[in-house]
Amino acid sequence: MRLTATALLLAATGLLGGAAPAQQEATWLDQLGRVEEPRSEVPFAEYRRFPGGEEPQLLIGTGLYTKTFLAIKIYAFGFYVEPEGAAQALARWQGASERERRKDKGFYHDLWAGDFAKSVRWILCRNVDGDDVAEAFDDVLGPRLKRLAKTSSRAEAAAAERAMGAFRAYFDAELRKGMEATFTWHPGGRLVTQIDGEVVGSLESDNLCRALFACYLDDDPLDDDAKECFSGCVDRVSRAAATEAAQRPAQPASPPGTR
Repeated sequence: MRLTATALLLAATGLLGGAAPAQQEATWLDQLGRVEEPRSEVPFAEYRRFPGGEEPQLLIGTGLYTKTFLAIKIYAFGFYVEPEGAAQALARWQGASERERRKDKGFYHDLWAGDFAKSVRWILCRNVDGDDVAEAFDDVLGPRLKRLAKTSSRAEAAAAERAMGAFRAYFDAELRKGMEATFTWHPGGRLVTQIDGEVVGSLESDNLCRALFACYLDDDPLDDDAKECFSGCVDRVSRAAATEAAQRPAQPASPPGTR
């Protein structure tokens, strides 16, 4: 039976009585579409997979990176998280208001440091020379890597510097308007980068991953408005996590006497 939009809404709010069947909840995820970043009007898929991982990720907010006092649009971005891992990391914020989360550094720390896959997806708003991108990464990642090095082992700090050199080298050609670049931080400190549909590298450095994603979540983010909008993601992430869990096939019971 095909469910109407009204029936789906009623089921989602619990007005049909009892828990909604798994198929109804699955439809909510399946019907997610695209969201536009308002200032650039660039659309972003709400639910998609990224290279290097099996689990789809959920869009929790969009933003726009601009340059100079003229606010020249460089790229629009979407920030994604793996729902089940993110829901666990953010569970303590479930009862807090959006305003409380927005004002508390602990919320952004949990979103940043939580051991779950997360991605930033760029869509270029103009042509940008590859050297300019590499230099921009020096400017934003360099100071953050230095701060992280103060609380890291020498080996980790050295590994991050090597990884940074390899990361810069990805940007050896012009990035054209409309081109996509994605950066996915997988658990364990693995950074997978995809440019224009091609995976250009996978680097192992927890510090580089932390520095890159801190650009969007720390006290000096690339887009303040985007960072603030992330504070409204908790209920949405929890619903997506519950939906994914309901879709997962039940594990068969172990025979008596076995573990």
